[in-house]
Amino acid sequence: MKGIKTIAYLFAMIIALNAQSCGSDNDNNEPDQPTKNDIVGTWKLYAISTDDGASFSNWPFETTSATFKGDGSYSGKGYFGNGSGTWKQNGKTVITYVKGEEFYRYAINSLTSSTCTLTMSQESSKASILVKCVKTSGANGEGMMTISKSELENITAFESNDDGDVTYLKFRDGNIYTKEVTESGFVCNKDVISYTLSGNKITMEFGDQKPSGSINKIEFPNGKIGIYIDLNGTFGIAKWLSTAFEKSDYQF
Repeated sequence: MKGIKTIAYLFAMIIALNAQSCGSDNDNNEPDQPTKNDIVGTWKLYAISTDDGASFSNWPFETTSATFKGDGSYSGKGYFGNGSGTWKQNGKTVITYVKGEEFYRYAINSLTSSTCTLTMSQESSKASILVKCVKTSGANGEGMMTISKSELENITAFESNDDGDVTYLKFRDGNIYTKEVTESGFVCNKDVISYTLSGNKITMEFGDQKPSGSINKIEFPNGKIGIYIDLNGTFGIAKWLSTAFEKSDYQF
C-alpha cells in the first residue's frame, strides 16, 4: 500500500490546509465499547482536522475510504493508498496491518450506526490527524439510510459549519434553497437549485451544472439526524454540497 513512507509529508500537506479548516464540532460523546459489527463495513472520509479536534474542514482530495470485513481483512482506497491487509480491534482502537506490519491505527472518539470520528496515527510518527467518516454499508444492514422527499422537505433546514462559515440548505417543492453566512456575518450564495429524487439517487440542476449522485440520512453522535450528499464532480455545486449536513432549526 503506497504512502507508508510518506506519512510525514502527508501530515505536512494537511497542516498546510489550515486556511481551509472549519468550524466547531461537538462530538464529545464518549463511545461505548464498540463491537466487531460496529466496525465492519465501508467507511468514507468526509472531513479532516489537524488541530485540537475542535474544527474540521471538508476533505478536499479524492474519495478516500476503508472497508473492514468480518474475517479480519480490510482494504483501503484513495488518498492514503490503494491496497489491502488485515485489521484487529483493541478496545476502542482499530489497528491495520499491511504485509504483517502495522500501518494505521484509528482511535474511536465517537461512533453511531452511520458516522464516526477517529484519531488516525502511525507508530512511526508522533503526528496524528482527526477524521470524520460516514458508514456507507455495514453488518446487519447498518450504515446510511434512505431519506424520502417528504422527510427532506418537512425539515426546517440542514447546516454545515466550515471554519465559521455556515451553509444552510432547505428542500422545498423540488428545489434546494441555499444560504451561506460567513464568520463575519456576510450573507452570500443565496441560490435556488432544482432537484429530483429517486430512492437515494439525487440529480440537481443549476444553470449549466447538472451534478448527480446520492443523498442519505445519517445519525450524529449528539443524536441529531442529518444528510450526507455525495455528488459526481469536483466543480461548483458538486464540490460545495458534497458533505454532511446536520438537521437545524434555522429558518430562512
